[in-house]
Amino acid sequence: MKASKKNLCIVLGIFLTLGCWIVYGLFFATNAQSIYLVFQPRTTERFAELELVCNLFTPASRSIGIYGGDLGASFLHDNKIFFTLGDVSGPLPLGRLNSQISDNRHSNAIGSTGLKDFNCSSINWITDGNGEFLEIIKSKRAFKDASTVPTGGVSLNGTIYLFMMRMHDWLQKPAEAESVLLKSLDDGLSFVEVVFPNNSFSSRFVNVAPILFDGEVYLFGSGDFRKSPIYLAKVNSSSIEDLKSYQFFDGVSWKGSVSEAAPLIDGMVGEFSVQKVGEELFMLYVDYSNDFIVLRRASSPEGPWSNPKKVMSAFSVFSWGETVFGNYYAPYIVPGVSNQLTVYFTVSLWWPYTVNLLKLDLGNETLKT
Repeated sequence: MKASKKNLCIVLGIFLTLGCWIVYGLFFATNAQSIYLVFQPRTTERFAELELVCNLFTPASRSIGIYGGDLGASFLHDNKIFFTLGDVSGPLPLGRLNSQISDNRHSNAIGSTGLKDFNCSSINWITDGNGEFLEIIKSKRAFKDASTVPTGGVSLNGTIYLFMMRMHDWLQKPAEAESVLLKSLDDGLSFVEVVFPNNSFSSRFVNVAPILFDGEVYLFGSGDFRKSPIYLAKVNSSSIEDLKSYQFFDGVSWKGSVSEAAPLIDGMVGEFSVQKVGEELFMLYVDYSNDFIVLRRASSPEGPWSNPKKVMSAFSVFSWGETVFGNYYAPYIVPGVSNQLTVYFTVSLWWPYTVNLLKLDLGNETLKT
């Protein structure tokens, strides 16, 4: 009798824990991110030839504490592909909960892999002296930092520059965030923050995707979280730490004030990426006005940019990624291995909390507008 009561308590405890977890997930999904994560209709419609290459979280990553996370923005440095993660969590599902409410949770990670042996298992995540993955920068500052996550990086003369989005409070509406610039002089082993005084830059450049193009650094940016168009700025590579040297594109010419920046790409854009692929620039983003991940192309940062082509629905159902809660977001093009016919990109899921590497085949391009 005692054993049966004990077993009953265990079963009830499990159901209660799962119930609380689901309620939390529903609350966070609908209130914190406001992107309609819950009970959206799923679709099996295909717009492009997509293939799952691998998942970024492997036995090797779990051995150093990386069980889950999102984003996966990548850049080239020292003939390697560097991958970055945001809101890294421990063992799931509690790790996902911990990543949102724990004062001690890690917020970001960085690792690299060679171009020739490019695959998820070959990513060498940077670790600390205890064999755990190393944070790019400490997060969870009291009342001012719900998370600080990487959005894009660029390598300039041996120095890594990494743009981050620092979200003050996910539950605040509208969400308050700022752009943060970090630099590393030791190939990603450590980073220091470059201070942007009076950071008006963040009004239109919270999510920043930097690229080196014709000797200058071009910065594609968006403002309000997942409700903003994309803007464009540029700066000489030697002056990236000096915000006063930045210029902003008004649709015709370059201006000295961020307030003069005009939308380069209209819409409700979420996390996005821009990379040079061959002789073209490729851009991937989620258009939250219709929940599609779309691809655009241009021959120069200023454009003109092609019409958006549908790559996949944010609510696609795949045999390798079915999920009840959550949508696909944050499509980040992987440089160095993508080409005119094949684009590799990472894409995130909120639940299960993970990052997949996909391959987009453009050999027989039939993408729809």
